Amino acid sequence: MPFIHNRMGITLCVAAIAAVLLGAGCQKQGYQPNSGALDQGTSPTSPSSDAMSTLPTKWAEYRSDKLGITIPYPEGWYVEEGSDQQALDMYRSRPPEDSDMPALIWFERQPGSIEGYLQQLDEVVQDESVQRAGKMMRRISRRSDLFDDLGLSVQYVWIEGDEVYRVGGFQDDPILEYIVDRIEVLR
Repeated sequence: MPFIHNRMGITLCVAAIAAVLLGAGCQKQGYQPNSGALDQGTSPTSPSSDAMSTLPTKWAEYRSDKLGITIPYPEGWYVEEGSDQQALDMYRSRPPEDSDMPALIWFERQPGSIEGYLQQLDEVVQDESVQRAGKMMRRISRRSDLFDDLGLSVQYVWIEGDEVYRVGGFQDDPILEYIVDRIEVLR
């Protein structure tokens, strides 16, 4: 194999192997749909075009009559409804038993007012009113002492009827922004 023994041959072999490995690493893992697939549709209003390129291409929809919502989530993620029927957590994969792994996206609903909810929060960094999903919402950024390495948590909070709805995740997460623009309350 004199081809491999010269410098040009080695360079070409290394380049070919790198191209194969890069191509394999860039392919999306095969996921089985969890429920009805959603098209990505229009882009969210907040994330940049760079962030949009990191969005999954396949989405599923979680509908809960108990929680009164329909919420999109990336196909292949694990969705867990809270036993109190007031909360929903989303993970990239099923967390191990007795894990303290944080949910990447969470949803909660409770009776009350936005002001009453905000009084419970500490370490609020930013609080602004925004128009999202056809609703006026409050976008709350806050520090989380539980998961410092994940950065600021962000929550979108709004009121419907006599209940406060919250969907949250971590700052600069395009998946959270996508979900916020498409969450629907079933009432």
